[in-house]
Amino acid sequence: MKRNLLLSLLLVSIYTFVQGQCPNNSMTFETQVQIDDFKVNYPDCTHFLFNITIQESTDGDITNLDGLSNIEIIDGALKIIGNDLLQHLTGLDNLQSIGGNLEITDNDNNDIPYHGLEDLDGLDNLTTVSGDIIIQDNDNLADLYGLNNLTTVGGDIFIHDNDFLEHLFSSGNLTSIGQDLYLSGDHLIDFVGLQSITNISGDLTIYDNNTITGLSGLQNITNVSGDLRISNNDDLVDLYDLDLLVSVGGSLIIESNNSLQHLFSSNNFNSVGDDLMIIDNDIIDITGFNNLTTVPGTF
Repeated sequence: MKRNLLLSLLLVSIYTFVQGQCPNNSMTFETQVQIDDFKVNYPDCTHFLFNITIQESTDGDITNLDGLSNIEIIDGALKIIGNDLLQHLTGLDNLQSIGGNLEITDNDNNDIPYHGLEDLDGLDNLTTVSGDIIIQDNDNLADLYGLNNLTTVGGDIFIHDNDFLEHLFSSGNLTSIGQDLYLSGDHLIDFVGLQSITNISGDLTIYDNNTITGLSGLQNITNVSGDLRISNNDDLVDLYDLDLLVSVGGSLIIESNNSLQHLFSSNNFNSVGDDLMIIDNDIIDITGFNNLTTVPGTF
């Protein structure tokens, strides 16, 4: 009994100590001054227990995140939204883990071309995001190389409508995605950086990527537990990079890919859990379905 009591008191003491080094509530940084002051006011804050939002209240005010350089762990979410002149994420260099979502959205300036977030440099030590990763509407973002050390995402990866985004990761360290993978509306030339992924636990959506000709980077995927949708990718020629795919637990939808002539070059695919829809492509052969014997849904 005494041992349990002492253990409980010790845990409470540790929690209280951590709280004492950091604010005891979520924080929204709206000005550069607030970011700069954080390191002065909380010099020993390494483990932040709540959410952090970085969203400027005056256009162009936040230009660096150096004042957050002590933070190593965020138990909540990290949201970086609507910062017109924030070019890099340096200042977050010590961040290793995020317990909630990582959202990076709308960091650009529509009135000043070529201003805004250019890369994710500063997230180089981040290895784990337990929630979702949402990266969208960052019109000057060219690559996600700053996330090269990321190994695990517990939720979805949603990458959408980043007009100049050509590259994902330059490493293959990402090995696990807990839910959906959604890649849409970017300027990607391939999916390199996802080559260590073998299983998608949710849906895989590849939609409206008009500069890809193949699916390089997805070549080791064997199973998609949810739906697999490949649609509206105007320059996509074949699906040969999915030759190791064995099963789709939901529907397989291949639709409105204007240049798509070939599907798989192997016959590994043998199972679909719902609909099989191949519509409005430029298919000249349907090689790859010889071992598929049953389609439970629409065909």
